[in-house]
Amino acid sequence: MIKDLPISIESQARITQFIRHLKAKGYQRPESFAAGVKEFIYRIEQQSISLAAVDSEFLKSHYEYLSSRPNQRRAGALSESTIHGYLFSLKLFFNYLHQIGFLIEDPMSVLSFGKSAVTPRVVLSVSEINLLYGVCQTFQESAILSLFYGCGLRRNEAGQLNIRDVDFKSSWLYVRSGKGKKRRVIPMTKRIQSDLSNYYYEERPGQINRETIGKERLSFMLNCRGRRMKGNTYWKVFKSILERSGISKEVSLHHLRHSVATHLLASGLSIEMVRDFLGHEFIETTQIYTRVDLSKYTL
Repeated sequence: MIKDLPISIESQARITQFIRHLKAKGYQRPESFAAGVKEFIYRIEQQSISLAAVDSEFLKSHYEYLSSRPNQRRAGALSESTIHGYLFSLKLFFNYLHQIGFLIEDPMSVLSFGKSAVTPRVVLSVSEINLLYGVCQTFQESAILSLFYGCGLRRNEAGQLNIRDVDFKSSWLYVRSGKGKKRRVIPMTKRIQSDLSNYYYEERPGQINRETIGKERLSFMLNCRGRRMKGNTYWKVFKSILERSGISKEVSLHHLRHSVATHLLASGLSIEMVRDFLGHEFIETTQIYTRVDLSKYTL
């Protein structure tokens, strides 16, 4: 088994430091990256090759080795996802060695082994997002786009949004009970603030009626009956906007969240900051958005 592979004390210490580095960066399961790195180090030590001497050609040969190595848990070879997981571990490891100055150059940075077979996530382009905003007919419709795209909210988060959660003075939007009961604070851009304030001050007062009682009055977004707007109604409004736009992609409200995450990464925002923006518990979840060609979505 990989965990039993003998490696030098120095290498074991280096892996431990690498895991600590990943934990400090926000990886909640950093130990999962140790196996691929340990097997690689075991191989180079068996061949008396130092880490500093590893080049891109050796890394290519390691990829070929992984592609032909038998699976130790079941019959057959390693799965494609396992191989790419090991390669990603090495990418993080060599990037770490480069960052701390152990390596002058990162030999993994010039290599591309393709990507494991995953279902691509539908992402709207910036021009398609602008098109959606362009066909909005009410302040409420623009505000809904700004909640789901501009703020990256989930459906239940938008449904739970109260008046007190939108602070126009400080330009913050508060998600007080996100997925996993996580709280987060989202900065509102001028466009988002304008969209939300236009709805709140211009249209929301006209939606209040005798059904807007009790906790219903606390809700930031109201439906046509004057009650709290929830997920299905948000979807119906968005579907109407989508039909007017002429965009043929099959997208839902959650795809707006996918889209803003991709656009933020493409604009240069760090993966850690995007994780905090989205409210992901694990940074590995946010890394899904790095599997697309970000150059297509530069703002």
